[in-house]
Amino acid sequence: MIFLTVIGILNVLYGVVLYKLRILWKNYPCPVLKTTKPTASITVVVVVRNEAERIIALLKDLEKQTYSYFEVIVVDDDSTDGTVNKVKQYQTRKSLKLSLLPIKRVFSSAKKSAITQAIEQAKGDIIVTTDGDCRLPSEWLARIADCFEDKKINLVSGGVRFITSNYLSSWQAVEFISLIGVGAVSLSIGKPTMC
Repeated sequence: MIFLTVIGILNVLYGVVLYKLRILWKNYPCPVLKTTKPTASITVVVVVRNEAERIIALLKDLEKQTYSYFEVIVVDDDSTDGTVNKVKQYQTRKSLKLSLLPIKRVFSSAKKSAITQAIEQAKGDIIVTTDGDCRLPSEWLARIADCFEDKKINLVSGGVRFITSNYLSSWQAVEFISLIGVGAVSLSIGKPTMC
């Protein structure tokens, strides 16, 4: 009986927290593109490891960006599936300003090493990171650059939407969406929990 009471109390508390987060989420500002065109240069950093099946789709999305002041640095984390060859082939036939770097490990975390290495090479005023398996809307960089026109903004965090193919991936997407929602709400109230 005590166990059921404790579970009931925890469920009520969880419901209250979710309700408060829902209210905060409804009031979360959605940025609208301004009429003035931002001119800051952007460096897009993409750390990849074995993304041969998905990297070309990402590079094509970057090539379709409505924002034109950007470069792309792909840092390869010892891929063994042909990712490097696909990026090199893409470099030779497309107009995207694209650099490919092999990773130099300076930290125990490969991703941290790769991002640090790319930032050292970056020419952009703004550093934007994404992953090799992401897909991007054509106004992605324009919206990010637009946010940075407000000089009080030092960090912009964007959500990720999962494309699910089966029951398990649907449940993983629900869990991930809840993390994104909590992260966005905590940022909006000035108490970030993750980014």
